[in-house]
Amino acid sequence: MGNVRQKRGKLFFDFRYRGERCREYTALAYTASNRKRLQFILAKIETEISLGTFEYAQYFPGSKLSEKFTTTQTPPVVKQATALTPLFRTFIEDWFTLSLPSWRKSHAATVRSTIDCHLTPHLGDIPVAEITKTHILQMRVEIAKCKGRGG
Repeated sequence: MGNVRQKRGKLFFDFRYRGERCREYTALAYTASNRKRLQFILAKIETEISLGTFEYAQYFPGSKLSEKFTTTQTPPVVKQATALTPLFRTFIEDWFTLSLPSWRKSHAATVRSTIDCHLTPHLGDIPVAEITKTHILQMRVEIAKCKGRGG
C-alpha cells in the first residue's frame, strides 16, 4: 500500500509497482486539500495496479521510471508459464477428483454444484495463469444477478 508523503513542504507519491519502490514528486504544497487530492489519485493508481491496467506513463509522463516501465516487456519465462498452464475447466476437474476422497458425499455434491453452475461457465475457458481479480469480480456480479432458491 502506498502513501502520500511530504518533504520540504511538497507532497509526493510513495508506492510499489512491479516489485520496485516508486517515488514521484509533485509541485503541490503540503495542505489538507492537496493531500486529499493525491490520496484519491493514489487509490486509483493502486486499483489499476491490482487489476493489471496501470500505465506508469499515463500518470507520470516525464518520469525516468515511466521510460523504464514502458520499455520493460513481460519476461519470456512468464509468457512460457502462461502457455503451459491448463484451462480452468481442466484444473478444477483434476482438483475435484483429487479432493473427493476426503469429503463427505453431501459436501462433494455442494462443491460439484458450485463448479458446474458458477465456476466453469464463467472461468472454464481461461488458462489458470491468466485469471485476474477482474474475472473474479465479474463472476461475482453475474452470480449476484441470479435469483435465489425457488425464484
